[in-house]
Amino acid sequence: MSQLQSRYGWDATFENGLFNAVIAVQAPHLPAAPPGPGQTREPQTAEEIAEVVEFTARLAAHDTFIVQAVSKAIAHLDIDTHFQLKLARQVGDDGHHAELARHRLTALTGSDQLPVIESYVGELWQALGDIPYRDVYGFLAFQLHYELHIQGRLKAEGRTAKIKYGRKKDEVLDYAVGNEADDELLHRINIVDWVKQQLAALPTAQERRQWVGRVIAADDDMQRRLNPYLRHRIANAGRAWQSDLTNVTAIYDGYRRRVLSHLLETPEQDLPELTSLAA
Repeated sequence: MSQLQSRYGWDATFENGLFNAVIAVQAPHLPAAPPGPGQTREPQTAEEIAEVVEFTARLAAHDTFIVQAVSKAIAHLDIDTHFQLKLARQVGDDGHHAELARHRLTALTGSDQLPVIESYVGELWQALGDIPYRDVYGFLAFQLHYELHIQGRLKAEGRTAKIKYGRKKDEVLDYAVGNEADDELLHRINIVDWVKQQLAALPTAQERRQWVGRVIAADDDMQRRLNPYLRHRIANAGRAWQSDLTNVTAIYDGYRRRVLSHLLETPEQDLPELTSLAA
């Protein structure tokens, strides 16, 4: 397990603890860890390969959208230089991850699927508009959804996968660097640290409550806008990896609520009613 850790105690162990607390209530049948070597197989039938192709194309679109949205936020918002540099790392990492997925698609289909990836990126912009770079609250909501909230359903998919999970290639690209899981964990840690620092800088309890309220409102607006897309992606992932996603809505909702509670230093019982993945 990665040794990366936030100064506020956020690390891979903490995330697994959040997830395990959710599934203990919502899906106690899920295994405690993902399948080990030899417990999954490659996609075999045309139907299985088609699902993996769609999943991988949407994965590439997800990372490409992050590159575009974060770049716009850096250009439009008054973000401090320290965090800009953290975001520049995120842009570079996710651009690389999108390229890996694009190459995986070429290996699966025999041709470059960039037009398909671009069409999926367009769906995301149509759903979200300028929210990711309109103001700092929308930008934070975007980061929470694309980096943190997503972990609940990704862990559910990965722990029950029967088909090999991920976007592995037959050979490593000559420009590949880093470890993808560590890259993504570092992005989450950077977001957590920045949010905690923003909260700590607010001088009064009233200002903190107002700031937290605006983040939650933007987060919930984004949930409503993303729901149709998310439900499609989750269904596709379940078919692609043959994962048990029976209770995925409750898992996703519960994990998101725990993330917001911890990150915004607000007890769960004091959070407002949040829009469900099912809404």
